Amino acid sequence: MQEASQRRRREGISGPGGGAALCGALLLYAAACSGSQVSPSLNAPTDSTRAVVEIAQFRDARALAADPAGWLYVVDAAESTVSVLSATGEVIDTYGGPGTGEYSLLDPADVDPTNGLDLFVADMGNGRIQRFSRDGEFIESVAVPVGDPGAALGRDVPEGRPLAVAVGPGGALYAAEGERGVVLRWESDRRLSRLLGLPEDGGGALIEPVDIAVSGEGTVFVADSRRNAVLVYDGLGTFRRAISGRASGGVRAVALAPSAEGERLLIVGPRAIAVHEASGGLVDVILPAVSEDLVGAAVANGELYVLTRTWLVRVE
Repeated sequence: MQEASQRRRREGISGPGGGAALCGALLLYAAACSGSQVSPSLNAPTDSTRAVVEIAQFRDARALAADPAGWLYVVDAAESTVSVLSATGEVIDTYGGPGTGEYSLLDPADVDPTNGLDLFVADMGNGRIQRFSRDGEFIESVAVPVGDPGAALGRDVPEGRPLAVAVGPGGALYAAEGERGVVLRWESDRRLSRLLGLPEDGGGALIEPVDIAVSGEGTVFVADSRRNAVLVYDGLGTFRRAISGRASGGVRAVALAPSAEGERLLIVGPRAIAVHEASGGLVDVILPAVSEDLVGAAVANGELYVLTRTWLVRVE
């Protein structure tokens, strides 16, 4: 077991501070706030792009998420950590550190803070999902097998590569497995019960799943970069529809976010975020003024944040 100082560092911040007030009627599409400054290390906005404000810098960021309290979570593969930040970029906690034991991570790929009480991390290099409490205590480790149909029948299969993680209603756990290109589901007792996106699923077959989001009703949204679409499955795992990634110029990540008009689906492309209704209708396309490709997006405290490999910024 690793020392507590390695697995988690507290910086003395007691609550989510610094969240800016919403500037417009919709949570996602506020008009630019006055008095903001654009970092000189990022692109200046043009007529087609939105100004951004630098929040934090990383070496090799892989994923971004937010919890209901407004904390931001960034996976940094270069450090093998998950950083927890306030809305203004202050570091609250750091989970992980390189290694193979409990509390350690190796090439982490994704994070889901669920309700803010538990933290699930796709520990890709160790072939597992790790679960921590809000206080940084280790809770469980779930081995991720290669996405083979035999895995659901309990056969021994090789270790897989969890690229993304999401938690659904009732504690169901989902992981995108990179070797076979499918999504695995475990029940709350961690019984592996279902595989989504197999070839026999026809139009719902996955090719290269890269991210997952699950709604409160159990609808599963899977970002597939090769299909350039987000595939939608119901709570039983039945394929329902595909939402094109054309508006975002590609599919790198997917997220769900609240808005004044109901839950929105964020499809993250290399340089744009396409905002859809949960049913699939396109609402808006947001072009942040950044010079690097995007890897993730999240809404916290009514503000839109986007992540590149080295920058976390707030979109104005």
